Amino acid sequence: MSELAIQGRINQKGQFITNDNGKLHEFFGQNKGRTAIMRVEAYIPNTRSEMKGYYYGKIVHDLQQIFLETGVSATIGECDLWLRSKLPCMYKQISLKSAESEIMDTEELSKDQWMMLIDRSTQLVAETFKYII
Repeated sequence: MSELAIQGRINQKGQFITNDNGKLHEFFGQNKGRTAIMRVEAYIPNTRSEMKGYYYGKIVHDLQQIFLETGVSATIGECDLWLRSKLPCMYKQISLKSAESEIMDTEELSKDQWMMLIDRSTQLVAETFKYII
């Protein structure tokens, strides 16, 4: 069985926009004549607290289960830190002179940053573990 996980956004015209069109076309080209099942999920949290709940309750929890299935025991906090440490968008520069940076705390994230964290985390998990959240 051949699988592909891609992530994108649905624009105001109702069109699916992704940076992974190449992967999508390559996948279809490699599977000519086969039957395909497509599963699409759309989620738009409204508030920072809903996004936080979705991130910890769904994304981080699912990652914890993935780790357990591979024999790695990790806490929710360790899974959260693993995700945020892998995402360049979650780093903030703390020194202009030395280019020193640190991972942002989730308490300081804006709504837009939460949306980015959710989008990039689901994409990272899909690409790394072939698991669609």
